[in-house]
Amino acid sequence: MANLSDTLRAVHRLRVLARDLQDEINRAPIQLKARQAVVAKANKARDDARENLKKLQVTTREREADLKAQHKQLERYRDQLSSAADQKAYEALKHEIAAAEARCNELEETILTTMTQAEELAPTIPPLEAAAVKAQAEFEVYTSNQKERLAVQNEELKKAVADLKVAEEPLTGDVKVEYQRRVSSYGADALASTAGNSCSQCHTSIAQQVLLQLQMGHFATCTSCYRVLYLAE
Repeated sequence: MANLSDTLRAVHRLRVLARDLQDEINRAPIQLKARQAVVAKANKARDDARENLKKLQVTTREREADLKAQHKQLERYRDQLSSAADQKAYEALKHEIAAAEARCNELEETILTTMTQAEELAPTIPPLEAAAVKAQAEFEVYTSNQKERLAVQNEELKKAVADLKVAEEPLTGDVKVEYQRRVSSYGADALASTAGNSCSQCHTSIAQQVLLQLQMGHFATCTSCYRVLYLAE
């Protein structure tokens, strides 16, 4: 086969092209999942902030209600103090008043803390909402672009496979058998050029006798990595 190297060179190019296109297509779901994770993270950050603000506001309202009820109870204790039946009852009411005052102080501190936290958290929510909107918009653009890109890549892959089938037609007999064996083992890396008089796959120097065989149009493989060789352009 006088043009065996030309045939193998074309076959190698098409196999590498088909493999790379298939790899890109296979990566698409992974890339899409990564983009979805970005959107989910932005949404979670927004939702968590909203939920935390809601909890702080609810806690503040609940503690304010508790404080109002505690103040009323405190007033009742103070009213009862002036009409205590004896010293024991008087001391008991004093104890209740002290406990109620302590509880009021505790509630006031809690209310102040939750109100401060809510005031600090509230301004952070609009940027998180904007980030979530941006992430969703970017995801939609990416999804649309990826759909178009995949359509193109699938067409290119279909053409590469068809062209490969045509390019492989000159490979017959023992050459075809040896070629297919190596393709089964190495895929698109089953072939290698002799650029710089060395194997492009393993970079081992190629003997002059092997180069001569290739120049004569004979089938030859690398003695180191066993790839099918073809002459560099």
